[in-house]
Amino acid sequence: MIRFICDCGNQDPNGFDSYVSQRDLCDELTIVCKNCGDIRTELVACDRGTISLKN
Repeated sequence: MIRFICDCGNQDPNGFDSYVSQRDLCDELTIVCKNCGDIRTELVACDRGTISLKN
């Protein structure tokens, strides 16, 4: 399970919407805080069913 924590203090597991979209070389994970509307986007790489967060 992935735990999201927003700068506004939101830590509620149901307090975020998450979306995955496909790009040319990787997938993109977008997280939206339902409390303050902050949007964070992370690139994720796929390797045979495994998703790894890349900084």
